[in-house]
Amino acid sequence: MKRDSVPKHEGETSKRDDRRPMASQARKRRFVARRTAVVFVGLLGIVFISWGRTVIVSNHESFAARNAGWMRDNHLGFVVDRVEQLQYANDQPKSGGAPDKALTALTPVPNSVLAPSHPAPEPMPTPAVPPFPGEGMWAPAGRANADGSYGVYTTRIRPNADITTLVDFVAWIDPTLVDVQIIPGTKLPGGTWSHPSKITAAECPQTVLALNGGFRFDQSEGGWYSDGRASDNYPLVDGAASLVVMNDGTVQLGAWGKDVNPANLPNIATVRQNLRLMVDEGAVVANIDDGPTWGAKLKNSLFVWRSGYGITSTGKLVYVGGPGLTPRDLAQRLVDAGAVRGMQGDINQSWVTSNLYLDGPNGCHGTKALDVAPENGGQKSPGDRYLTSDTRDFIAILEK
Repeated sequence: MKRDSVPKHEGETSKRDDRRPMASQARKRRFVARRTAVVFVGLLGIVFISWGRTVIVSNHESFAARNAGWMRDNHLGFVVDRVEQLQYANDQPKSGGAPDKALTALTPVPNSVLAPSHPAPEPMPTPAVPPFPGEGMWAPAGRANADGSYGVYTTRIRPNADITTLVDFVAWIDPTLVDVQIIPGTKLPGGTWSHPSKITAAECPQTVLALNGGFRFDQSEGGWYSDGRASDNYPLVDGAASLVVMNDGTVQLGAWGKDVNPANLPNIATVRQNLRLMVDEGAVVANIDDGPTWGAKLKNSLFVWRSGYGITSTGKLVYVGGPGLTPRDLAQRLVDAGAVRGMQGDINQSWVTSNLYLDGPNGCHGTKALDVAPENGGQKSPGDRYLTSDTRDFIAILEK
């Protein structure tokens, strides 16, 4: 009987057939893995380019500040908040001691040499005992007007009775004698506005002072208005603390819809909103310690670089900015400077900026109001900040 023919290597052929589906699946997995890797690398490249465009640029912000800004822009603000909480909690200033002598070198001018119709403001009470010579006494800034009056006075003062090594800068501004301008930044608020995001070369010789603006608008709980329109992304918010420059040059400050009437928008040049009032009816608000957080997630008890604006009963604008301030300290210093209503500006040593400008033989340039090493309580931002385009809004004070 003839044997059944068995194909040669039949067992091997079967094995190869069994492996084909497995090999095909492996190829598919490798293909998917390669495509996933390509997509991941591509996304990583996009992220890196976005990050690089923000942080590897030449501007007046520190690398850390630019990096934090990029993270907040990309929904990573919770990481920044946590890092700042830890940083500030572990880097609180020590009690007692004396400030750097460069910070206490004041030259107040007595009223006897000033225009009788425009005397210097009353001295500020000092929270520290004993005060250093001239603490809380006012010195004029900029050039005198034809009648001998000055539109800007400045002084320095300790933040509180405990942190006596640090000094804060205070400015008193008369909008009837100088021009107050709220200038938009390229990113804050962003958009297109009539004034460039800097002090122009033509304006610099008339500029007396430039001061930081407020929080990022995604944290400010407020909006922006200028050129007869509100920002598309940041409309005005009822109840928000609002710094307002009118078309006639006068300044108002108060809660939007309460102290400042929205019906008056046709007469308003610019509005900058930030948080809620911290001074109202001439006193620190009752919830200053346990109310809203006055700095992202920072505790209200932390001593931090802060700034704020206030309005006096006679329409003068006051500014306080510098290190070692809790929200209560800042609000109380605004009251001490004569404010009946007040609001917080920006915080953090990278953002709190007060520069005095001078037009001299070598051209127009700026100097830091707190001009010592940052580790000794000095300002980080350069004195010439705002002479080139800036990402953040700020306030400029110009001679009329």
